[in-house]
Amino acid sequence: NNTNGVDVGSYPFAAINHNWNCGESPTQELVDCFEMTNGVLPVTYNDATHTSVTVAPEAASLGYSESAGGDPYANRDARFYVNVVYNMENYGVPYNCSQPYIIETFVGGRNGFNDVISQETQRSCTGYYSAKDKQIKYWGPGGSAGNEPTHWVYFRLAEFYLQKAEALCETGDLGGALTALNMVRNRAQQPNLQNVPGFMNSQEFIRERIRNERRVEFCLEGQYRFDDQRRWKILNQTNRFVTGMRITKGNDGKFSYQRKKIRDYQSYNDKYLVMPIPLEDAKKMTGMLQPAAWQ
Repeated sequence: NNTNGVDVGSYPFAAINHNWNCGESPTQELVDCFEMTNGVLPVTYNDATHTSVTVAPEAASLGYSESAGGDPYANRDARFYVNVVYNMENYGVPYNCSQPYIIETFVGGRNGFNDVISQETQRSCTGYYSAKDKQIKYWGPGGSAGNEPTHWVYFRLAEFYLQKAEALCETGDLGGALTALNMVRNRAQQPNLQNVPGFMNSQEFIRERIRNERRVEFCLEGQYRFDDQRRWKILNQTNRFVTGMRITKGNDGKFSYQRKKIRDYQSYNDKYLVMPIPLEDAKKMTGMLQPAAWQ
């Protein structure tokens, strides 16, 4: 049974006055990691704040656009649609409803957007909600919250393949790494990496795409990303801040998109690559020193 409340994060919106009750809110950085159907990553960042981007031509050719009236969510990796709840998504027909529930994460929409993180309302601050492990019955005006039986997988087949791909890449067997990586990509109906526009048969390129694949495949599944950032020692690159997408709807019905930095974090320092010894335990072990970063 869902004793940890995995599914409780999809309370019907505005039911409870706490921001955390909006559930998990995927960041714009995570959304940017989902490729287009041709395998290209949609954008590259122009600055350190991730609020200015350049759209890949191969993404634009498939309809990606953050301009007014555009659509940055069309023709994405199929895993995007099963993991992320986004603006104007048809979420299906919830409990006690006769019509499909259309998600509105634009400012003023029924699922709303929080410009600031607060306890006053349970709207997302990123413009997205999590769809993973969520029951559609909780969404919409007839929704209700409660524990539901949920199957939880502790070690997935995809993890075997991606661990193998990473190990082979780091030992220089790039062909073997691609074979293992493509097993996961093909299951998601994404093209072989070597057929993706801009592919480079280099260890650095393949390493980065293996890491991106882990981020996408295991998104919103416990501690995968938490641990990966620490063993790769990339906290100073990934944990400084997060951004979201602020969407507004014009009188003409068209949407405008603005990337917005949500908050700064202080946990990007290298000392957060390891954990300190709890104080009570440290008192009992007088000969044991804290890790150097925590002394």
